[in-house]
Amino acid sequence: MNRMLKAILCVHLAYAYVINNVRLLKNPDFDAITEEDMRLVSATQNITYLTISTLKPAFPVHGVIMATYDRYMINMLVRRKSVTDTPYRNIMFMIDTSSPYTFLAKSAMQAMLGTKEKFPDYLNIEIHGEPSLVCYSSDVNLLGLDFLRKHSVQIYTNWPHDTFSLYNVSTLQPIACIQTTPPPPLPPFAADFIITKSQIRLVCNCSQP
Repeated sequence: MNRMLKAILCVHLAYAYVINNVRLLKNPDFDAITEEDMRLVSATQNITYLTISTLKPAFPVHGVIMATYDRYMINMLVRRKSVTDTPYRNIMFMIDTSSPYTFLAKSAMQAMLGTKEKFPDYLNIEIHGEPSLVCYSSDVNLLGLDFLRKHSVQIYTNWPHDTFSLYNVSTLQPIACIQTTPPPPLPPFAADFIITKSQIRLVCNCSQP
């Protein structure tokens, strides 16, 4: 897919997501979250929002689960991809796996571009060292499914402590056991959605075959 087509799809789907997503329109907690909330969450983690970071991006990355609807909030190091000597900045994201794309809010986009003029519909940046295409949003930094899928990022949740971690392929813990036994029969309605040759599961403790 060429860059122009990808840009058109990004803008089109971003618009459709905002206009048509029922959860976005009906969930008051989601609507209430703004970029100012991102600043406040950053402060609770002893991080100043949008400041230059002296750290190098590395996985795993650790975040916190906050608010009534258990929002996954995480600070990521971000910079423009086209300017390799540009320092990384601390940007707080809310992870939303229902969003097909990743978004940057107004102040975050300003920090990336160094301008307050009209923003582009999309921008090539690095999120924690990984190349990413982001769309512009006026309110919230969203880490969408495109980033998680493209870079094979897995979310591991620690519910008792209201925390979670993001792991990429190189930092995933070794698989303790892989079961290749045939899966149980699928219900009729699921047959069209799941096709698998074997059942593969991550297990912490299991006996080797």
